[in-house]
Amino acid sequence: METFPELPKQVELFYQSQLTNIQFIKKQEWIFTTSALTAYGALATAGKYFFFTPEIKTILYLAIAGSLAFSALIFHGMYKSLDNSRNELDRVLPEYFKSLHEPDKRGYFDRCGIFIGLFLIVSVGAAISAYAVCRPYP
Repeated sequence: METFPELPKQVELFYQSQLTNIQFIKKQEWIFTTSALTAYGALATAGKYFFFTPEIKTILYLAIAGSLAFSALIFHGMYKSLDNSRNELDRVLPEYFKSLHEPDKRGYFDRCGIFIGLFLIVSVGAAISAYAVCRPYP
């Protein structure tokens, strides 16, 4: 049985810090997705029950497009932060756990697949809310 060296306190603190950061980002990605879909739901509901002038519709379209662009920026920032944490762990941990730790060698799209999926979900929500705003009033 292989024995592992005792981790220095600073490495243990570093590991806990990176682990906490990764867990926080994983929680935030779902919270942000839920919030974005709620905002699109509010816009779709407003489009269903209220009659809007063309000027108001233009403002709503800009709000939908702006929130979609904001979502893309937030998801990209979350991915970069998660990637930085993983890269830092890949840099430090092999010194202490050579036999257990393998660096993550997946490609860009494999590593950020969840963010792409969540952005597609948010994009569908934006498309549905845009349709609800543009449909003719009965």
